[in-house]
Amino acid sequence: MMLLKLEPRLDAAAAERLLEQVVAAHGQPVTVDAGEVIRVSTLGIQVLLATAKEWAAAGIPFSITPHSEDFAAAIKILGIPPENLSMGTH
Repeated sequence: MMLLKLEPRLDAAAAERLLEQVVAAHGQPVTVDAGEVIRVSTLGIQVLLATAKEWAAAGIPFSITPHSEDFAAAIKILGIPPENLSMGTH
């Protein structure tokens, strides 16, 4: 299981770095730690959504746990069901 720890500010630059990590983790089970996220860009969410979808289609475990209240609030504001990102409880 590969652990990817999100930066507190998941802005465009952080999303690009996250994408590089996702590419390196391709085919491996992944857990994303969003426990310290305080700000989220839509680009960062797009990377996570695409990854969750691709991993699910391949039958590879993917989850986001823990996640901060700020991360959960951003997902809710964007109207994304938490199950689309395989978000566990924090």
